[in-house]
Amino acid sequence: MKYVVSIRIEQQAPNKISGLLFQPYRETPLATPSMTSWSDVTTALISTGPIMALHAEEIDEIGEIASIEETNPHTVLAISSLFKLYVLGALATQIEQGDLSWDQELTVTEALKSLPSGVTQTEPVGTTLTIEELSRRMISISDNTATDILIDAVSRAACEEALVTQGNSVPDRNTPFMTTREMFILKLGGDPDILQRYAVKDEAGRREILAEIAAAPLPDLAAVSIPTTPVEIEHVEWFATVPDISTALAWLWAKGSEPGLELLREILTINPGVSFDASIWKSVAFKGGSEVGVLAFGWLLERNDGRTFTLTGGVNNPEKALPEETIIAAASSAFPLLAAIE
Repeated sequence: MKYVVSIRIEQQAPNKISGLLFQPYRETPLATPSMTSWSDVTTALISTGPIMALHAEEIDEIGEIASIEETNPHTVLAISSLFKLYVLGALATQIEQGDLSWDQELTVTEALKSLPSGVTQTEPVGTTLTIEELSRRMISISDNTATDILIDAVSRAACEEALVTQGNSVPDRNTPFMTTREMFILKLGGDPDILQRYAVKDEAGRREILAEIAAAPLPDLAAVSIPTTPVEIEHVEWFATVPDISTALAWLWAKGSEPGLELLREILTINPGVSFDASIWKSVAFKGGSEVGVLAFGWLLERNDGRTFTLTGGVNNPEKALPEETIIAAASSAFPLLAAIE
């Protein structure tokens, strides 16, 4: 598969790479829809799947929130890799408390390796990487192995606490807080009985199953059949409402203004998810998440006049795959609507 790679370089020395975006190459580019109203955006998103939600808000300098758009704000969505915002939040808390540091090195082990996306799974066992580097990989390229190494460092319990701290309204749906490796073993491990049991168990039962599979080998991608239809996305996933995603992003952004946590903003803005107009937007933070039948997105956009907005949403379809490019194109077409707010 061919990709278009966009790289953004800082103008100041030492001219670090500040943005890296990979997008599928198309012989005929996907047309960006022209949206003149929020109803245009929601109509476009509703057409892509049966379960959809969209949220936009403005956050002022003291953290007060003004709602701009709310469509199905109470709908709980599977959010896939967007859950990594809570791992970053747990990490920020422990760095703030002095329990961890950005330059602390963590070790790649066989037990913590996961499946792509990402690159850390290809690192030799015994390789050490700083928490800063692992965090950059976790957010910018949604690196699953980097994520699981960080979960191991902060603890599962700390990630569960982060759900509450960062305002997730359904923490019970995310408890126990799964690693990506556990998710892959459950969904690709070849034992449908374990998956079905996990889907119907209460928290205690789910914890027992995670202990049961702790020593299970990682599925071999060369030997398993990759699903082309959704797999238990209503029960075995990570979950949030779209206002929850806004809250999590806003919490991280605010923390990024505090001494010692400035890297949070840098990490969140490495990959903006889509191209954007730098003459309008000073910075664009992004995290997305997807698996078959799931697409969720979260942007925090800082306008050049200092005003800050979030745009979050997602589409779920328990029956079939989603048109992911169409969804992202429709969602990002709302940027001009936020740019035009006076």
